[in-house]
Amino acid sequence: MDYAALKGKRVVLMAVGSRGDVQPFLALSAGLVKAGAPTLVLTNANLVDFASALGAVAKEVYPDTKEVIMNTPGLLECMKEGNILSFLQIVADLNKKMFPENYRKVSAAIEDFRPDVVLAGCLSACIADAIGAMRGIPVIRCDLFGFLKSGDAPSLLNEPAWTPRWCHRALNRLYDLWTLKGQRDAQYTHFAEVCPELLPFLPKNLEQYEIAEEFRPEPMLIASSPLLVKQPKDVVGEVLITGHWVVPEEDGMRFGGEHFAGVDELAEFLASGPAPVYIGWGSMICVSAEFMASLAVRAVKLAGLRAVVLGGWAMLDEACLRGQPDSDELLEYARRNVLFTKAAPHEWLFQRCAATVHHGGAGTTAAALRSGRPTIITPCGFDQPMHARTVAASGAGMALPQLVKVTPTVLADALRQATTDNVLIAQAAELGAKLREEDGVSTTLRVLDEFFTNQVATGAWPKKVARMHEAMRKFDSPGLLTRLGFFCAKLCTNSIKSQVA
Repeated sequence: MDYAALKGKRVVLMAVGSRGDVQPFLALSAGLVKAGAPTLVLTNANLVDFASALGAVAKEVYPDTKEVIMNTPGLLECMKEGNILSFLQIVADLNKKMFPENYRKVSAAIEDFRPDVVLAGCLSACIADAIGAMRGIPVIRCDLFGFLKSGDAPSLLNEPAWTPRWCHRALNRLYDLWTLKGQRDAQYTHFAEVCPELLPFLPKNLEQYEIAEEFRPEPMLIASSPLLVKQPKDVVGEVLITGHWVVPEEDGMRFGGEHFAGVDELAEFLASGPAPVYIGWGSMICVSAEFMASLAVRAVKLAGLRAVVLGGWAMLDEACLRGQPDSDELLEYARRNVLFTKAAPHEWLFQRCAATVHHGGAGTTAAALRSGRPTIITPCGFDQPMHARTVAASGAGMALPQLVKVTPTVLADALRQATTDNVLIAQAAELGAKLREEDGVSTTLRVLDEFFTNQVATGAWPKKVARMHEAMRKFDSPGLLTRLGFFCAKLCTNSIKSQVA
């Protein structure tokens, strides 16, 4: 397809977080470049080389995510407990220290590259919106995990699914309030010092925040499959579900160095016996490395299976099995049946395993489902319980309790089912085949081309921007009755259009 309107447009992709958060943006970057759109990826210090290995032009504008988490004990505790409000508060406190330097680097990169559009992940949304307002360019938000605020499903605070619809909506509002508070405390203060003219374009209160969300002039892109993410009737704003953004297996296998250094060892282990199960928790650290490694090996020992165990950020290895009451048994079983590996190419490895066990991160879940093998999610928190529910609903896997509550027996039982239940195995294979037929990158390129053709070139987009800012100005200082009206509207319908009209 000839993307005539997109060709020549300069695109910045703001991708922040772990490798799983960034890799889909690298797949999209490759597609944009092939379509004739010069692209710059702004990412974390530890992922610039990883991006370059895929041919992306990347710049460091954020610190090393792993280093920040490891040096912030409170974040590790939040990871263990899945406490998202505490997580947001700690991140806000960190932002107060790091944001000025982050913003300086982002601003310099943007000024040098001069993009026509910014595509931003959720972790960089606020700074991207500020850049867009300053330069008068579209900012398209991109979501990898398909969370859509609705009364039909739990919020990111992960209340029980049976909670009434109004309660889901109320907790979504609480989450938004907490997010806005973090932005004001950490970022707006700096904006007031370096670019005060930007402040009128940023939401100062929850009512303006909700207007900016519902009347956003650009679509939000969900890089997941329409087979997995269904749009609720009460969702607000324009949402487009594109399909997963996937790095082709052959490109992923080009990685060297620290990224996927053990492929030869993996291939040898795979060929030495029956298909193993994969167990890995990526960037999650729960209780301790010893707890995680022992849980993995005890479970596969009970189930009588071989396993590939990913080291991840917890750096799981055989040494983590020492100091346990059953260390001798675990070490002996691991030597014969378990391969610990620092990193692995998911797209290549998962299809060669009998089943997968993981934390439920967006990228890992996508790769696990695409592999066509049954998958088991042991979530730590955040968006992961949502992915666990999605996998269970798809019939291609199972949702276990929070990782800290999972026992070897529970995990072993799930592994036995995942490797012997013919209905589950067939359902996973069928879904995987359908997902592999999707081309999320091409769909996204078409959406962007249509956006420039129908919205930017026609002048419709700047008019929508002006209308949104005009609506926000009307609620610069909302009174008590206005706030009550917004609150009731959100709880009853999830929409505040009746309050803005």
